This record gives sequence, structure tokens and C-alpha cells, in this order.
Amino acid sequence: MQRRSRAGGSCLSPRRIPCRQVLLPDREGERPLVPGPILLQNGRIMALRRNHYDVAFEELLRQLRRPYVSVNETRRSLTRDTSLKSMDFIVYSPHDCNLLIDVKGRRLPGGCRSWDNWATADDIHSLMKWEQVFGERFRALLLFAYDVTAPRAISQHALTWEIAGRRYAFYGVWARDYQSAMYCFSPRWETVALPAREFERLRRPLFEVL
Repeated sequence: MQRRSRAGGSCLSPRRIPCRQVLLPDREGERPLVPGPILLQNGRIMALRRNHYDVAFEELLRQLRRPYVSVNETRRSLTRDTSLKSMDFIVYSPHDCNLLIDVKGRRLPGGCRSWDNWATADDIHSLMKWEQVFGERFRALLLFAYDVTAPRAISQHALTWEIAGRRYAFYGVWARDYQSAMYCFSPRWETVALPAREFERLRRPLFEVL
């Protein structure tokens, strides 16, 4: 379990992890985004998925018929000056901006007064860099997918979805808003988080951001 800390430390300056690959889009449009290895499953192209939260959100996108690109989360991508953690999905929105989405899966048991909203400093740094790389028509978003494990907790949410035997609630926080309000959650693990009141203020129901 993460230990909450307001102390400063290295969590706001994440380590750069070296990697071997990958092609990236640059600002001059010289190269397309290459998400990395993909799987062909039941005739559909899918990125490698390691947790049920990503799988649930991808299934929801299909149900809603929203066009998207699923990015291989096991790889890091190289820009000209740094190594960036890949986002999970690029979602094409009917609104003004398309979305660069990093899915954060969290359990929400019954009786829980505060909702876990921590992320790594690397998550935030990379999302903000990707927003710059893709340009003004794209906006970075942290998508919190809550696994609502207690029936009495369902009433906390205006809308939930049952997917593959689990019930989920989805909320989005714009990465730029998150960055402006975050504090150091754990210097040891280089994680950041939002105070409960700030998270309540900044989070948006899924259909307000998607």
C-alpha cells in the first residue's frame, strides 16, 4: 500500500528509463506513430493488455462505437530528447479535441470514503509531453476506472457499466489539471496524487470527456 507523504523528493522528477525502440510522430509529421507489436484475435487487431481495467474500457469503446487506436502499453517510445511512457488509447472524439488516454484502474470497496487517484510522476510527465507532440487537436486525459466491488457502493455513481462480470465506474481528469493540483504521494515510489477535494472538483463523468 502506498504511504501518503507531502514531503518533496524525487517523485516530481521521474527517472528516465532507457529503451530500445520505437518510432514516434514528430512535430513536423515526418514519421507516423507506431504503437508496437499487436495481436490479431478473432479477426480483430488488439494491443497487448495486462489488466482487466484496460480490457473493460476497450470493450466500452466498442459498445459506444467510438473510433480509437489501442497502444501497446509494454513499450516505451522515444522522442528526440527523452523516453516516454506510452498512453493506453488514442480516442477520436466528436468534440473539439481527440484524446490521449492513460487508464488508471483502482478498486472501490464499499464504505470507502476517499477514492484512490494516485499516478506515477512518469505518467504525468509523459502525458504532458505526448500532448505537445500530437499538437493542439489532442488533449491528454487520466481515465480512472473503478472496480466497484460492493453493491452498496454503486449508489455513489450516477452511471456504472457491467463488463465481463465486474461493475465499473469511469471518470476522467485532464492531465494538465491534475498536474496543477497534484502533490507528492510517495517519494520512494515516485507517485503523485490529488487531495480528495481537488479530485472531487476535477473529475468528470465519462460522457463529459469522451
